[in-house]
Amino acid sequence: MKRVLLIDPAANGRWVSGSSYNNGLVNSLSSKCELTLAAAVDYELMERNIKLMNCFFKHSNTMKRGTLRSVIRLWEYVRGYIEIFCNLKRNNYDVIHIQWLLCYPLDALFVKYMKRHTGLLVYTAHNVLPHIDGEKQYKILMKIYACMDKILVHGENIKKEFQAYYPQLSDRVFIQHHGEYFNLSTQYDSSAIDRVLSEKIRQYKYIFLFSGNIFYNKGLDMLVNIWLTYFTNQNALLIITGEQTSTYKEYDRKKNEIDQCDNIIRFEGFVDTNLFNFLANTCDVMIMPYRHASMSAVIFTAACFKKTVITTNVGALSEYLEDGTDSIICSPDEESLYNALYTVMQSRKREEMKEMGERLSEHIHDKYSWEQIAEQLFKMIY
Repeated sequence: MKRVLLIDPAANGRWVSGSSYNNGLVNSLSSKCELTLAAAVDYELMERNIKLMNCFFKHSNTMKRGTLRSVIRLWEYVRGYIEIFCNLKRNNYDVIHIQWLLCYPLDALFVKYMKRHTGLLVYTAHNVLPHIDGEKQYKILMKIYACMDKILVHGENIKKEFQAYYPQLSDRVFIQHHGEYFNLSTQYDSSAIDRVLSEKIRQYKYIFLFSGNIFYNKGLDMLVNIWLTYFTNQNALLIITGEQTSTYKEYDRKKNEIDQCDNIIRFEGFVDTNLFNFLANTCDVMIMPYRHASMSAVIFTAACFKKTVITTNVGALSEYLEDGTDSIICSPDEESLYNALYTVMQSRKREEMKEMGERLSEHIHDKYSWEQIAEQLFKMIY
């Protein structure tokens, strides 16, 4: 049986979507190989037939963002890889598969070392270039990608994007689809939801939910600008959740208007799981107004909650959807996004949106189960 080391420093006990992705992958792979997972110290396995190395971020995962956290986190990242390197001296792995790289200058050194200690070095490039200041990372990523034997991306359009940036590595790129969320809870305690908030939300005919990290490529400023210009008097509510971790002036200058708008609710930072599950269950549509993206976990979140999505046609998103059947896909510009929103409010009944969400859930489950993905990953890549 092949021995595989899966490295995912981003797998922790708080990143719900990332942990669900990881749980689905490792649980389905565990029956096909002898699997060891290197993850953060607070990550817990749902499948016990796996060796777990909790080697990353003992302290920094629970610290507030700031200089001290960054310094400690950098040291804990290095320390985690030192533990991995010690493990490599004791064990021979047929495959080392890296899920996330978090410090490219160090990672370029780490992957060179690991390449000498395995028969196959694999990397999942969830994004070809990082979402923020990605072009600045082009050269260092070239060094990292050049060390890999195989590079995995989540769709055909992302493969084409990778090959356009790094044509000399075209033959190393393969598609491994993103899988459905694994055992993600959709339940919530209604008694813990603020009554005023609950009553306000339930008075609207249509409810649109934006969630996720907030930065320029997510296009939230486009969505807000459309809403403030055209939909303030509609019987519809826009809810915004997510964490903003970088400067985003196009969105920042709209915040005062947003907070004064009766039919927009904006939460500062990520909301807790109970509140998010309430919002996701209550909404009619999850909206993804992205300027650029590779893949998005929102599709799989929506599928879990049986909600349809409005999304712009970027990256591999449209490859996972059936436009007009389980989703609404538009171009990544304000006019197309406006038309998509307007069409829902004027021409679609809530029952129809519910049926589209149910079809999305069925479609994702049928085509992107982790069992299918792990089978293909093992046979075609490992």
